[in-house]
Amino acid sequence: MRVAIGRVLLTLAVLAWTTAAEAAGCPMEDRGIDMRPPGPTESLGEETVALLGHVRLGQGIDDRVLRLRRITLSPGAQVGWHEHGDRSLLLFVESGIYTEYRSDCRVPITHEAGNAIEEAIGTKHWWRNEGAVPVVLLISDIVTPDAVDRLNLPRR
Repeated sequence: MRVAIGRVLLTLAVLAWTTAAEAAGCPMEDRGIDMRPPGPTESLGEETVALLGHVRLGQGIDDRVLRLRRITLSPGAQVGWHEHGDRSLLLFVESGIYTEYRSDCRVPITHEAGNAIEEAIGTKHWWRNEGAVPVVLLISDIVTPDAVDRLNLPRR
């Protein structure tokens, strides 16, 4: 299992480096600060979150954990308006298509299977599966150990 998780993380890192800036981003002419007001705050529909693995980081960052999750959104499901105030993450669209509504983009952004997306510190957005099939996302981030504990799984 550790080898498989390692391969997924390596794939995510390579994809982020090569395609994040090109992956269905906001057009330059539609970018700016607070271009879009906050959207709906409630999350709707069926959303499942599975912790695929995690590992404690060391050498000066012992109080942090690298976490890998799979989130599945049913058709019509949405993740309500939220802000990444304290962490960034790397997201890979494994399957499906979803629409993101960001505060720094005037137009909706479509993300599809194969896209790697960076959600940096300060990102404010909400997103919805507007398609007819589930959206499956792999999400990697660095969090405190209590964020892993909240998923009721043992820490490693």
